[in-house]
Amino acid sequence: MNDTVKKILPHFISVIVMLALAMVFFSSYAFEGKVLNQHDNVQARGMQAEIHKYNKENKETILWTNSQFSGMPTYQLHLKTTGNKIKKLFYALLLYQPMTAPHSGAFIGMLSMYILLIILGVDWKLAIGGAASFGLCTYNMDLIEEGHTTKLLALAFLPAMMAGVILLFRNKFFIGSTLFGLAFALQLYSNHFQITYYSGMLVGIYALIKIGYGIKEGKEYMSLMKPIILLGIISLLAVATNASRMWTTYEFSHESQRGKSELAAKKGINGLDKGTITSYSLGRMEALVPSLIPNYYGGGWDHKTITDTEFYKINAANEIQKMVQSGMSKADAEKRIRVSLAGRYMYWGDNPPGVSIYFGAVVWLLFIVGLILATGPEKWWFVITAAFMMMISWGGNFFMTEIFIDYLPMFNKFRAHSMAMGLSQIGFTVLAFYGAQKLFDTKIDLQYKKKAFYIAIGSLVAFIIISFFMADFSSRNDSDPNLAPIIPMLISDRTMLLRNDILKTLLFLALTSGLIWGYLNQKIRSIILIIGITLL
Repeated sequence: MNDTVKKILPHFISVIVMLALAMVFFSSYAFEGKVLNQHDNVQARGMQAEIHKYNKENKETILWTNSQFSGMPTYQLHLKTTGNKIKKLFYALLLYQPMTAPHSGAFIGMLSMYILLIILGVDWKLAIGGAASFGLCTYNMDLIEEGHTTKLLALAFLPAMMAGVILLFRNKFFIGSTLFGLAFALQLYSNHFQITYYSGMLVGIYALIKIGYGIKEGKEYMSLMKPIILLGIISLLAVATNASRMWTTYEFSHESQRGKSELAAKKGINGLDKGTITSYSLGRMEALVPSLIPNYYGGGWDHKTITDTEFYKINAANEIQKMVQSGMSKADAEKRIRVSLAGRYMYWGDNPPGVSIYFGAVVWLLFIVGLILATGPEKWWFVITAAFMMMISWGGNFFMTEIFIDYLPMFNKFRAHSMAMGLSQIGFTVLAFYGAQKLFDTKIDLQYKKKAFYIAIGSLVAFIIISFFMADFSSRNDSDPNLAPIIPMLISDRTMLLRNDILKTLLFLALTSGLIWGYLNQKIRSIILIIGITLL
């Protein structure tokens, strides 16, 4: 076996493994022909019905539809374009499936994250674990279930963009330009400009970090500016490949609520009003704690463990029976009741149920290890990405949001800043597996590795205990006088659900800690640690 094959073979195996993971995870779709009932995609197909009907009957593309609002251009709903060459690569990466195919989106996310971790020097076997952690994360599952396909794909291409940026600043101009340019063009084709806007903020942050490091190291001005100039040129080329979509969207924005209307102009508003912009704002604790302890605030609309609560056992049976008697299937009736009771009674946070994002206990533990063991500008990029995007997700609860709305170009065109948590998760995941790789670094003192591990597990256990005693389990809906007799039961059930989630979190931390402790004390080999972390 020659050297080239030896270098390529592990990555070929990795791609096959990631593809298999995606296919198996969504086997109902990939092999059984079942289709997810994705709310947003069902709505989109309804909006596009008139367009498809006209195109089929007249053999030409219609540019206007009357099926939405008082009429609108079709390029915001469905418009076939022939000039965009990036489209072929886009659908090749989707495995020639529609954008709504869940296994395709998950596979792209895994492949993109794998590329970034490999660029960072993470072992390919460990990189598979990091790729799976991102591609199959709970937030992506939420996006898939709701049909937020464009958001999912835009996030999926971001790690590959970040890999290209890192290569550019390492003066690997050709491969860096190619990777960043393709990944950025593909993200733009995904057509979710809010994620692209946040991605641009991250690239800007890395550029500032590298300039700071460069000045500290006494590098020449041009050596610092060359990657930035290249980034600008490549970005313009990527935008040019998607001009047919972006320019029409820009033009249409002037005629939508994101533009300046005559009424809004009198109030000095050019974009969405601040109430709309901050309508989906995460609380500070609601962004942080559930990323470690799933369902800390009671979970989302379809929190299946509600069936274990006393409240559900007392109230569900009669309601399900009524629905079945009216003609609904028992399975549908059970889901409807579960959704209704979970969202209304078990959730006790301040936001619409289901918004919180779970990063994972394993990722959190490895993230803190990476925070201690990793060094260099990339480490700080991932830390700032994780923290800054979490603060963006706070929306109206972040003191900088109003300044961004007033002074940051185009920031007032976007709402639902809670989605920034998807980018925060990328920062956590990358540093977690970058940090895990440092456990194998022979240049780092073994005692220092053990210290980092003990700090990580100790701080997380302390945080979990404090979080439990800080929980008051009181919902704003509890003020309803009709609920007064059952409040003690609800608080007892909410406490039980949180206690169960904390026990699960501690179990994952214990299993991961056992593997790391075993490796650091030479009880198990590195491959066992890698496989164990990946499975967990």
